[in-house]
Amino acid sequence: MTKTNILELLAPYKVADRGGFGGGGTYNAMYQLDDAWMLNCWYHYDGDILFDWELSPQLRAVWVAPPTNFTGTWTTYFANGQKSHEIHYDAGKYHGDFTAFNPEGKKSHVQHYDHYIMSGEAIGFYPSGRMRYRGTHNVGKQVGTWIWYNEDGSTNSVKDHSK
Repeated sequence: MTKTNILELLAPYKVADRGGFGGGGTYNAMYQLDDAWMLNCWYHYDGDILFDWELSPQLRAVWVAPPTNFTGTWTTYFANGQKSHEIHYDAGKYHGDFTAFNPEGKKSHVQHYDHYIMSGEAIGFYPSGRMRYRGTHNVGKQVGTWIWYNEDGSTNSVKDHSK
């Protein structure tokens, strides 16, 4: 099934696209179905083909943007009081770790930015805390080997970006 097929199926329900993240030849798209449920879909960049999905309880997060030119750590929260994001800023730009959490307070993914450009390690996690993927960005581009894991720790896919 392709991303286009998924979006056609979801269209009548007016779900909210909550963005996503990618690496290693694959990317994640998150769709908020209602105030309590999120559909996470993982696609291969080549053809936007769905290779994994997960329906998970996901409280709607309340995003409040930091003040213009903010420097420091900006934290946003879910309705249940748990952190949803913890983002380091310098002069209004992401600079340092960008950490997203699930409503239970566990890390969902961590990315590193250098003045709003992804640089450094990116790691994604399953709700259990086990690693979902690991890779590196250099000046916004994927570099080196990216590895995606199954929940049991076995390797799902590997992509070498050094070529």
